[in-house]
Amino acid sequence: MAQSFREELDKHGFTKTEIVNSEFESSLQGDPILGGQAGRAVFMAEAQMYIQDAPDASAQSYMRIGSTASKESLAFGAVSRLNATPARLCVQGANDSGFAVLAGRADEGQTLQVLLANYQIPKSLQGPIPGGNEEELNVPLLGYLATMTYPERRSFSYPDKEGYALTIKSIPEAWGEVTIKQYRIDATNDFELMNTTLSKVADRPLGTLRIDGAAWAHARPGTDDPNPMGAEQGLDLLVVTGAGSTAAAQ
Repeated sequence: MAQSFREELDKHGFTKTEIVNSEFESSLQGDPILGGQAGRAVFMAEAQMYIQDAPDASAQSYMRIGSTASKESLAFGAVSRLNATPARLCVQGANDSGFAVLAGRADEGQTLQVLLANYQIPKSLQGPIPGGNEEELNVPLLGYLATMTYPERRSFSYPDKEGYALTIKSIPEAWGEVTIKQYRIDATNDFELMNTTLSKVADRPLGTLRIDGAAWAHARPGTDDPNPMGAEQGLDLLVVTGAGSTAAAQ
């Protein structure tokens, strides 16, 4: 949608006009969300991850902020941690069907981070929109305001990921023994530190580091769940720091 707005503005000479996504959330009209709070959290993270490639100047979300951190706010924070590693890295293996990966390296220092997330949507939100893609917006006392045109909806087949196998290439030998910390949000974890492991230089042939992540917890299946085992939704933040990094000692 952002790309279509960009093209429309450019066509009329507004090439420097910013596009602001002034409201996004996990539901437009109270649509069902698989996986409860875990599903909302992963949607929040993936929306931000996918928006990185959209021509948006900024994006604003509406979400509840309570006295204690929710899975959703923790997911928002997990994405924001990538600000510490702003040099974006090339990623292969992600897709636009709910499995997103975003990675970055610090401009200075021996730190890189990888965020992986897996999200699924209900069957009722897949395929053609009943009644078509256009909806009239009417305002009380004013009447007709505008017509919203929604993108074509796709259908998905979600294979059971059963975890992931991540390979990070070209880690400098000068980083020495690196520390890998794995944080997770899913149905049973609230951004918990799941594992801390070490990798010696001798364990990384040609600077290659392999990290295996176990499957995310399956949320209780809903009536509209395309997976009879329940949605396998979650996100992991992997923080890799070299021996010379101050973050490695924390």
